[in-house]
Amino acid sequence: MNDNLNAIRLCLAMLVLFSHSFAVLGLPQPEALGWDLGSHAVHAFFAVSGYLVVGSYMRRPNLVQFALNRLLRIVPALLVAYVFGRVLFEWYDQYSGNPLPFRRNNSLWTIPWEITCYAACASAGVTGLLHRDRYNVIFASVWIMVFARFGPEDEAYMLILPMLLSFLTGGFIAVYEREINMQMAASISSFLLAGLSLDRWLGMLPRTLYFVPELSAANIVTIQQWPVIVSMAFCVIYLGKYAPPRLVWGEDYSYGVYLFAWPIQQIVVATSLSVGLSLNPYSLSMIAALLTFCIAVLSWHLIEKPVLKLKKRGTAGDHLFVRQE
Repeated sequence: MNDNLNAIRLCLAMLVLFSHSFAVLGLPQPEALGWDLGSHAVHAFFAVSGYLVVGSYMRRPNLVQFALNRLLRIVPALLVAYVFGRVLFEWYDQYSGNPLPFRRNNSLWTIPWEITCYAACASAGVTGLLHRDRYNVIFASVWIMVFARFGPEDEAYMLILPMLLSFLTGGFIAVYEREINMQMAASISSFLLAGLSLDRWLGMLPRTLYFVPELSAANIVTIQQWPVIVSMAFCVIYLGKYAPPRLVWGEDYSYGVYLFAWPIQQIVVATSLSVGLSLNPYSLSMIAALLTFCIAVLSWHLIEKPVLKLKKRGTAGDHLFVRQE
């Protein structure tokens, strides 16, 4: 339990809340390195999830127990959040007077893709691909196809693919963690992220690639955006697992914050409008964060944590798995 992973995930959930505070007020979400802040937080979530879930399967490759553990972790709180969001949605007239009306819970759409990643992990484990001698081939092959611009690049594709790649990268770190110098990898990743941020401002890369016939201008976005996925995964896992200080946050409130934040934000906006108060994204974030955190605490202690006790225990790996995922 001596790591920062729960604290990191709580920070990521709050970052999603902050980014969505702009969206529910009808404002564009803050962007950096090609994605809005909420998307970056979701990608980091998927990276940490890939790291934990793949690592857990490797410690205990039991398909039935793996599926049961995933079911117990995801479904109970999700069902409560769905009902909670639906009731508020109808109670507040589908948020029809809000700047962003008729949106029940915009955060839940990522959950099926998280489950898809779990299924892919289980399939790779059953077929023997989740192994040090094979996973690197999968990892390299997928990234070669990405840089070769394999597949469509419509809006849905560009929303979903980064999450899958983040999970894949987190899994890569789990598989080869013993061979990776995480401090060096995180340092290189940090420099790369800083360089890409600077280049998006200076625009040097597009001008440089203009003189390289093999790299068309259409590939510049790919070269600028996709390395962010790998770099972000290494940085967030290093911060969560290796970097001091060790915050050792024993309770995992991040899932509850992620599930309940959107409807809370919508009702805060609806209530403020009904009494004639004006909100900006920062004041909305503070109010919604406090209310959402309280609900997330209740969700963890009344729903998530009791259900997790149903998991089969008895090994150190199980204990880690119960706590983190």
